[in-house]
Amino acid sequence: MNVKDHYKNHLSNFYTWIFGDYVEMQIRQKTFFEQNGVTPVGTKIAIDLGSGSGFQSCALAEMGFKVHALDESTELLSELQKRNANIQVHQIDLRSFLVGREIPLN
Repeated sequence: MNVKDHYKNHLSNFYTWIFGDYVEMQIRQKTFFEQNGVTPVGTKIAIDLGSGSGFQSCALAEMGFKVHALDESTELLSELQKRNANIQVHQIDLRSFLVGREIPLN
């Protein structure tokens, strides 16, 4: 079984649950970003590689970033969209993105 099938058939059903309370995780991520001086400047675009269900994506969006969440899991991206419809989701194999496949960042 490859990684994509593993997520689709098994892990995506439990991924968010493994981390505990979603809102608490989002708050922890936002606190981490703030404590480390992460702020939206310039284009205000943040790209969350391997976003999963989006703890970091939601925290960044709350901080004022225009977030692009990239993940291969349709299920996890769908969960993220339900939590924050303003985040741009991209179902993509990260290896493709890392070798120069373009996505629209607006």
